[in-house]
Amino acid sequence: AYGALRIPVAWTLSADYVHCVAGWPRQTVPLEAIRRAVARADDPALAATRLSPEELRSARTPASRPVRQLAKRLLGQCRLGSAEIIRPRLEGEWKGPRLRLGERELTDAALSMSHHGRFVAAAVWRRGEGAES
Repeated sequence: AYGALRIPVAWTLSADYVHCVAGWPRQTVPLEAIRRAVARADDPALAATRLSPEELRSARTPASRPVRQLAKRLLGQCRLGSAEIIRPRLEGEWKGPRLRLGERELTDAALSMSHHGRFVAAAVWRRGEGAES
């Protein structure tokens, strides 16, 4: 809570980490509709998820690859398994991650990725998944 503003938050607690996904009070996406996951960055199961050459080029840090692999697993659950997670480079600067299917940027889905220490986390939402008001 911040003054009169109430922000919905979903928590995942473990002995090793705390992971939170926050919404916006006026958003129409319920937190229950957001798929989320946390994994160890060195989890061998993540390595089985293939990244495209362009995704590999936009993975700029050591944790960028496993966090994308985790996010792609969640995208698969939303029937977007062939979508790519791309960081476009415009005017010499890397922009934030975007979802792309073929040549089209997806506007009916949202993605958040994070990594800290030995953990990676991702949250994915696609319009039509779960109840929307």
